[in-house]
This record gives sequence, structure tokens and C-alpha cells, in this order.
Amino acid sequence: MVNILVTGGGGFIGRELVKALAKQRRNKITVFERNINNRIPGVEYIRGDITISEDVKRAVKGKDYVYHLAAIIDETCPKKIIFDINVGGTISVLEACRKEKVKKLIYLSTAGVITETMNQADEKTSYGPRTNYERSKALAEKTAIEYYKRHRFPVVIIRPALLYGPNAYWNVILREAQKVFPLIGSGKNKWHMLYIKNLIPVLVNVKTRGKDGNVYIIADDEVYTYEEMYCIIREKLDIKRKPVHIPVWFAKFIALLYMIAGKKSIVNKDHIDRLIKNKWYNISKAKRQLKYSPKYNFNKGIRETIKYFRDEGLLKR
Repeated sequence: MVNILVTGGGGFIGRELVKALAKQRRNKITVFERNINNRIPGVEYIRGDITISEDVKRAVKGKDYVYHLAAIIDETCPKKIIFDINVGGTISVLEACRKEKVKKLIYLSTAGVITETMNQADEKTSYGPRTNYERSKALAEKTAIEYYKRHRFPVVIIRPALLYGPNAYWNVILREAQKVFPLIGSGKNKWHMLYIKNLIPVLVNVKTRGKDGNVYIIADDEVYTYEEMYCIIREKLDIKRKPVHIPVWFAKFIALLYMIAGKKSIVNKDHIDRLIKNKWYNISKAKRQLKYSPKYNFNKGIRETIKYFRDEGLLKR
């Protein structure tokens, strides 16, 4: 029996990963979460706080492999909370895993930690995070790499591109798109995405195929511009009206008004910065070492996502 812990196993990625791992009968899966909802049959759940070292030690004890997914991604949260969870929590997990002599820790980072380039970025591209979330993930990544170098601790880092699929965030995006949400900026920046169903097989296999101390960027095979993706989404939503462009400065002005009014919105400065960033990744290392073979392109992935929301009554037809 292989004992596997998934921190953040109740989140969008975590839940899909847990379901995939649980299909392999030799695995015994434990989920570590602060709030436990919608339990998966056959999976053990431990309630705890990722920032409390004793909670983490209790969860890690006796585990062979640990997937560290627990993180806060909400850019509107205070910086201290983001860093306490994303950095402090990661340090607690690293230390507990090192002492428990875990066979491998898989840390889920983000491709957003690297600097913007006009050409394809790869695992050697320098850091250049823009938002508090990205900065926290970059620091956590560096800490994990330092643990590998200093302690020869077996850690592998996965950097997924911007993820899409049937989660609450994309439900909001698609509902806003139906209201003819404007295209911010020129839309000519490349926007390399990752469908959830392309990511999960990589996470399942990386515990045996990933090389210790290595970083892997995961993204869909095809890359589109922001404008092209915007048009694909509109097409799948059967929107006939011509898209409207607004300048970046105006979008940030609207975001400022929302902030002054104390209203939470999908339109905020950090989100806008991520929208206009050039994101184009070389995934050849993952293909070569992890045998990564993405089955879904954006057309197919976003069509499935829209269908899911419509079938659930969460998106009008």
C-alpha cells in the first residue's frame, strides 16, 4: 500500500487529483484541509491548518508521497495572509516531510512566477512575479529548491499555466463573457493555458517520473493570443456581437473605483496585469521526462467547461 497525502485536496485541482489517485487501488489517500466538504468515498480526511506545524506533522506522519497543493489564490486577500499560507505553510510541509523521510514531495507552483518574455519561456527563465500571489509562490518555490540543495530532500516542482475548467472562477468569467465583458488592451499578447484534464495525469505520474530537484512547466500544446481565446469563448457561447476593446488604463481606473467603493470584483489591478501579460511556454521538458501528452486543446476544453456549467444550470444557454 502506498500512503499519499494531498494538502488542499478539497480544492478544484486537489479534488480531481484525489479522485484520479484513488482509482489506483494500491494507493491509500489522505486529504489535509482546513474545511472539509463533499468527502470522496474511500478517502481519509484530516482537518487542520497548513500554518500550524503540529497539524502538518500529524498529517504527514507515515506518508510515502505528499502533494502540496494548499494555497490561497485570491489576490484581494491581505499580503500577510497570502504569504503566511503560501510560504509559511510550504515551509511547515517541507520540514515535516524532511523529518518523516517522505519519498517525494510534489509542490504545485504556478508558471506566473517567471518573468514576462516575448519568446517562449522555459524552466530556466528567470523569476519575475508581478502579484502578491505570484511573489508568494516564487518564494515558496525557492525555499523548496533550497531544501533539495541543502538536505538532498526529494522535491519536484510543477508550474501549471493559467488553469481553466469547471470551477467557480471560470463560472464567473463565462457569465461575464455572456454580458459582453470587454477585451482589455490590444489582445495580441500570447495566452498559454492549461485544461484541468491535461494537468491531472501529469500530477498522478510525476511522483515516479519526476526527477528530484527539477521544475516542470505544464501547459496545453497550442497557444493562442488573448484576443483569439476571447473570440473562441464568445463563439462557444453563441455571442454574435462584435467584441469591444478598452485601454488598460481605463480598465485599471474602473478597478480603482471598485476598490474605493469596497466592492469585490473580477476587475482588479492584479487580474488586469495577468490578462495583459505575455504567457508563452516551452513544455518540451515535461514531454520528454514526464511523458506529458496533452489530449485537450482550448477549443475542446472550453467547450466541455461551458457544457458542464449549462448542464448544471450555472450558465444560461
